[in-house]
Amino acid sequence: RFDDGDSLETLIALAADALAASAAASVNAQALSRQIESGRRTLQQLRDKHLAAQAEFAQWQAGWTLSLQEIGLPPSLTADAAEGVCAAWLDIDLALKQMRELRLARIGPMQRELADFDAELAALAQALGMALSASADMDVQALMAKLGAAQAAQQEAQRLRQELASYQDKAAAAGLRLSEAQVRLEPLLQSAGLSARADIPDLVDLSALRDCIAASDRRRLETAALEAAEHMLTEGGDGLSLAALALEVAATDATQIPLQLAELARQIGDLQQQSEGLASELNQAQIALSSIAGQDDAARAEGQRQDALAKMANAAERYVKVYTASRLLKWAIDRYRETKQGPMLGRAGEIFAALTLGSFQRLSVDFEAQPLALHGLRADGRLVGVAGMSEGTRDQLFMALRLAALELHIGQDPVHALPFVADDLFINYDDARAEAGLRALAVLSERTQVIFLSHHAHLLPAVRKVFGATVNVIGL
Repeated sequence: RFDDGDSLETLIALAADALAASAAASVNAQALSRQIESGRRTLQQLRDKHLAAQAEFAQWQAGWTLSLQEIGLPPSLTADAAEGVCAAWLDIDLALKQMRELRLARIGPMQRELADFDAELAALAQALGMALSASADMDVQALMAKLGAAQAAQQEAQRLRQELASYQDKAAAAGLRLSEAQVRLEPLLQSAGLSARADIPDLVDLSALRDCIAASDRRRLETAALEAAEHMLTEGGDGLSLAALALEVAATDATQIPLQLAELARQIGDLQQQSEGLASELNQAQIALSSIAGQDDAARAEGQRQDALAKMANAAERYVKVYTASRLLKWAIDRYRETKQGPMLGRAGEIFAALTLGSFQRLSVDFEAQPLALHGLRADGRLVGVAGMSEGTRDQLFMALRLAALELHIGQDPVHALPFVADDLFINYDDARAEAGLRALAVLSERTQVIFLSHHAHLLPAVRKVFGATVNVIGL
């Protein structure tokens, strides 16, 4: 459609579109004409087959009627009914054949076996002095009961004989061990002041002996625990006594440690400045001493030098104390941070260790760096910063942090968990680490939906291996 105001280029474009549409319609019309012609040929073939099938059915119907007349059956009998009659005849013939075989192959031998059994039963009853009853079943049950009782009695007797022999061996061994123990315990009993029992002279009062042994064991354990505790306190107490350490611990407020650390740092800075100032005064005093050597004020300069040296000694001693306290507080804070790291960093370290196949053990934060720095801990104890990691390892670190944060968020609000969409996460992964990454996504899929987009077809076997046959793979 065009208007009078359209330009020539617009009219040419519209004409080209019309020609293209006309050509497409012509092609479609030709294709439809070919399909109609093919359908007509197929319809004619089906009609021919239908007529041939009708002729074959009429011929079979005539033969079926003739066959029914030959065997004396009514022409109205259907094929299903005829098949039922034939099947019944076959069943009857098979049943008659089985009856003949049963009579010849089983009933005769069974009758002979019953006669032999009756004869053997009569002979056994005569040997045992039993009177046979009218029912052979009752006689057999009575014999079986007697046989079972006899076998049980024989087994019990054998068991008792074996048990008696075992007890006799144990008693002999116990007597030998008792004699040996009495010989070894005699010096210890004399040392413990224990005497033999009045009712049995060869034995001692075992209750008193047990009490002595238990008391000795308790004393040994308590002594070892006390020594270990004292050793630990001595090593970590800077030579202070137990009473002094107890007072110091009772007087320390854990919440004031960061404030004390800051105060100690400030004091260290002040002491350093004082030390630098005293060093400068000492240098000036030495220069003054060298310039006034041999003059009247030499004694006064020497006094100033000694005073400066005393001040430096006091400042140095205070600096050592403050610096030592600062290091101890820093060590305590580092231990606290190491053991109380946040749940996100701990979970991220576990995921990172799995993604790197154990190349890194966990993650740690350098709290002294400004800003804070994240490091990976190698299996050999080395710390590797993010800048020292390869590109693939950095991708795995980012994935571990992201999954840990997502798991923490889902744990806080599991009802409104959104799907996790991953787009080609494993570009810089080898096959082994890609499989480890898929396992991490499998763990996440237990808590929320995971949608993984990728154009790498070689990952499909690993996906099916990790997620199983239930994974939904959609090709675009």
